[in-house]
Amino acid sequence: MRTPVALSAFERQLVARTIIGEAGGEPFAGMVAVAQVVFNRVANPGWWGHTVAEVVLKPKQFSCWNDGDPVRKFVLSTPEESHRYVIADAAITVALLGEDVARGSTSYYNPQTVTPSWESSFEECVVIGHHRFGVVR
Repeated sequence: MRTPVALSAFERQLVARTIIGEAGGEPFAGMVAVAQVVFNRVANPGWWGHTVAEVVLKPKQFSCWNDGDPVRKFVLSTPEESHRYVIADAAITVALLGEDVARGSTSYYNPQTVTPSWESSFEECVVIGHHRFGVVR
C-alpha cells in the first residue's frame, strides 16, 4: 500500500481537474494512474516541483493547464458536483490509498496524439487505456 500524501482542499481540486483534463475519457485505472504520476513526482521532488501545486501547474507538464490549450477552459469550468468531477475525486482516493497502478511512473503520454522529445529515454512501466506510463531516464 502507498503512503498517503496530505492534500489541502486546493491541491485535491487541482489534481481532480488535472485528471479530468488529462484522462477524463480514459478507464478509471488511467485516471488513478494520472493522479499517481502527480504523487510520484511530489514524492521524488526535483525539476518538476516539490508540492502538488508546483507539479501540476509546471508549464508544459500537464497539457490541460497550458495557456491556450482548449481543454483548460473545460477543466476550470467543470462543477465539483458533476459526475465527471466526483469520479476524478474518487480516483484520487484510490491513488492515495491503493496499489500503485502507475508502477512508480513519473511521466506518461498518448502515442496517438504526441511523440514527446524524451520518448527515446522513456522506460515504459505500464499501458492503461491510451496512455503509456513510465519514467524518463
